Amino acid sequence: METTVDINALRNELAREILETDDLGLLEWFREKMDSHESLRPYTAEELRARVRRAEAEDPEGTDWDDFEKELKQELPWLRV
Repeated sequence: METTVDINALRNELAREILETDDLGLLEWFREKMDSHESLRPYTAEELRARVRRAEAEDPEGTDWDDFEKELKQELPWLRV
């Protein structure tokens, strides 16, 4: 388990290395990793409710899941559904 001291030490070490590098490729790679990490954060309950509301609005009649499952089994017989 990481302690606050460990996290702060690593943060400081990374900050020093970032400030000392002239490697643009490395900095861009690091930025991409940081951006993608942020996008992996869990959704809040409100965000999930909003996604459900949008999906329901896009398909007000609902999806016939039985037909969808049959089509899936026909198209991808190896897939377990």
